[in-house]
Amino acid sequence: MERQPDQQRAILEYGRLLEQQKLVAEAFQLYREGVRRNPRAVAVRQQLAMLYLQQNRYLEALEQLVAIRQQFPDNRQVIGRIGLIQLELEHWEQAENDFRELLRHGENQGRNRYYLGMALLGQKKYSEAVEVMSPVSESSPVFVETVMQLTYIYKQAGQVDQAIVALRKVLQRGIHHPEIYYYLASFLGDQDDLNGAVEVVCEGIEHFPHDIELRYQQAVLHEKRGDRQKALEVMQNILRLDADHPEALNFIAYHQAETGEGLELALTRAQKALSAKKSGYIIDTLGWIYFKMGRYDESREQLEEASSLLPEDPVILEHLGDLYRALTLWQKAAEAYRKVLEVDPQAEGVVEKLQDLPSEGAL
Repeated sequence: MERQPDQQRAILEYGRLLEQQKLVAEAFQLYREGVRRNPRAVAVRQQLAMLYLQQNRYLEALEQLVAIRQQFPDNRQVIGRIGLIQLELEHWEQAENDFRELLRHGENQGRNRYYLGMALLGQKKYSEAVEVMSPVSESSPVFVETVMQLTYIYKQAGQVDQAIVALRKVLQRGIHHPEIYYYLASFLGDQDDLNGAVEVVCEGIEHFPHDIELRYQQAVLHEKRGDRQKALEVMQNILRLDADHPEALNFIAYHQAETGEGLELALTRAQKALSAKKSGYIIDTLGWIYFKMGRYDESREQLEEASSLLPEDPVILEHLGDLYRALTLWQKAAEAYRKVLEVDPQAEGVVEKLQDLPSEGAL
């Protein structure tokens, strides 16, 4: 380096040593100086771009790659990297242009069709995205991702039946992936085919017994079918796989609050769930447990926060109304119950709760 400071090979070797030693700032300085001395030092500029990418500094990486492209406009690897950065930056039109150019060269058809489709999706050009992505073959490494995006497009277009058909075809071809089962079950559930959804998710669990998301979906589907006991069993199984799973902890804690059994354990579970994930639903569970324990001040703090996070949730509003009623805050209780009925006019028992309030609150 001292004798030939502009020699690209020496700069690159020295830079890699610096990177291996985690001396990133020194490596940046070295590469930048190399590019300053020789703007046409493509290899050095490319290594600088890659280092920027490792640091998620996309705009600076893009600047370097664009400079390389100006020297070598047909370098497909550089075009591809620029296109991926444009996708990351949500520069959809620029990404579309880059991947269309690569496809014109016949380069890596599967991947580039997928990325072009993503750029079109970003612009809400759904029909064009379908046309581009549909030819991606099963042998492509992005085949599953492509199918998932196609099903998303079908759902956006209100063509859920077509999405279901596409996912079933993938499974029939012997291609198994947790997301395929997850989305197929989800779409079937959207069409109120809960039995079919449970069947699909159970099949998915047979292939992927340790997949937490599939098991959680199974529990939710059991709950929707009115089988609370099976849902609880699945949630317990989830906690055996992941003792800190916030949704499973919250589900079991809420059930305990509803039954009034094991409230101390329910409180511990809800607090643990909230420490893992701040969610309006978990905060509501915590507030509801406090309510059942008669700890109204703590309950109020949690339920009011939950309602501020999820102001249109009828269950949280009803909980808040019940708390205000317990605190003899009749006007506040009435306001909460009325909001419940605005959101869900058929809410069971809420009209009766509102009518049972003292006159100053119910009026």
